[in-house]
Amino acid sequence: WTTSSDGGYYYTWKSTYTGNLSINFNDPCSKLNSTTYGTGWRTPSRNELTKLSRCTNATLVSSPTRGMWFMHSSIGLFLPAPGYRQSTDGSGTSATSGIGVYGYYWSIDASNNDSGYILRIYNGSSRVIQYDKYGGLSVRCIKGTRQ
Repeated sequence: WTTSSDGGYYYTWKSTYTGNLSINFNDPCSKLNSTTYGTGWRTPSRNELTKLSRCTNATLVSSPTRGMWFMHSSIGLFLPAPGYRQSTDGSGTSATSGIGVYGYYWSIDASNNDSGYILRIYNGSSRVIQYDKYGGLSVRCIKGTRQ
């Protein structure tokens, strides 16, 4: 619903957009306008992001927007590298670090009280790692039942 170069909002873990460091335990994808986008949107699980990270046909691109294409036959998913907000910066509308270098995407799953699981795109590779829940990271909503 936007351009490939738009980083969108940067969220603390499992939070609807608050503009601060709070975690309110709501899936930000649940707040999509159902009249415009339909229903059933959610943040992907750790398992789903892990499956994506194992894609053997992933390509790092730098033009027109730096990011990674994950391809399967003629179907693909592009995830830009919009950077992130440091954990001391919380959620917000602009990145404070790593623009064009990192793509960090939240999963809905926590790893412990202080961190959640993310998909990290960096330097031509992707993998699921733990990350501080107070960092402001991107969310890409998916539609369907949880896997």
